[in-house]
Amino acid sequence: MLAAFVTSTLFLLCYLTYHGYLAYVLHRGPTRFLEPAWFRPIYLFVLLTHTLLAIVIVPMIVVTLVRGLRERFDKHRRIARWTWPLWMYVSVTGVLIYFLLYQIFPQRPGPTDSEKSSFQDQIQGLRQRVGWSWAACCLPGRLVYRL
Repeated sequence: MLAAFVTSTLFLLCYLTYHGYLAYVLHRGPTRFLEPAWFRPIYLFVLLTHTLLAIVIVPMIVVTLVRGLRERFDKHRRIARWTWPLWMYVSVTGVLIYFLLYQIFPQRPGPTDSEKSSFQDQIQGLRQRVGWSWAACCLPGRLVYRL
């Protein structure tokens, strides 16, 4: 359990560092699962359960580890019955999410802040040239966001 705890902690630190770097240094938003549309609800369900259980499992892991290290094996066994399967689910679904998002159904990464502002500048210029009413009624809804 100690090896799994250390490995999971290192993974979590690397994951948070990488995504922090993407967000704060490269100004990239999260990658969104859009295609294929028929699989999106399945992906979102797996992502939701993975995320919620990843939050729930952290204190459970710490409690299980502390009880084991303090040799309170009766209490350790009681919580470990729940900790181990949930931890395995979070681990397996994390790998599954990665494969779905980047290998099986590769998605475009989210736009950078400069791409977003460039798009906003284009929309603003279009509004000024042809008038707001044309831009509001004729541009596809998903292209016009944060106007």
